[in-house]
Amino acid sequence: MQKFRSIALLLVSALVLSACSLFQKSTGPSYPSTYSEDLSYLRQGLFQETEVAISEESSSTPRPVFVQPQQDVNRRIDMILDTLKTRNAERGFLEGFSVQVISTRSRTEATEIRNQIVKDFEELRPEISYDQPNYKVKIGFFNDRLQAYEVYSQLPKQDFPYLVIVPERRPIR
Repeated sequence: MQKFRSIALLLVSALVLSACSLFQKSTGPSYPSTYSEDLSYLRQGLFQETEVAISEESSSTPRPVFVQPQQDVNRRIDMILDTLKTRNAERGFLEGFSVQVISTRSRTEATEIRNQIVKDFEELRPEISYDQPNYKVKIGFFNDRLQAYEVYSQLPKQDFPYLVIVPERRPIR
């Protein structure tokens, strides 16, 4: 039985090796590398017409073209905006995202980090909020997470190791 297994293994190995030798590695395209064909006769008419059109346009002054609108979407947009305004007023808040730099119990630490951000990144406007018992330093209020991620990626992680994007609700005023 052992002899039969070793003969079968030998045959399978020989079959695999012979199959591998049939496939040769391709070194490139099989067509000659000196191929050339002149297709300029197909392009001549196109370029001549274009040159004529350009020369005619440049000689005359440009004329404004009025296009009559076929569909008016202003009413639909106004209806959608009114619906959103009503829905937001019923809710009383807007949902969005902020970049939280740190959450700490120390007010002085929160103030120092806020001042460091203002000094290093003048375009950012960090805010300190107090959610008992923590002071939180947050940057911005963004409609979606992608906008918040742009600010998140600007801040160096070694200076602000506790950076996180957090969902936030802001009251409508």
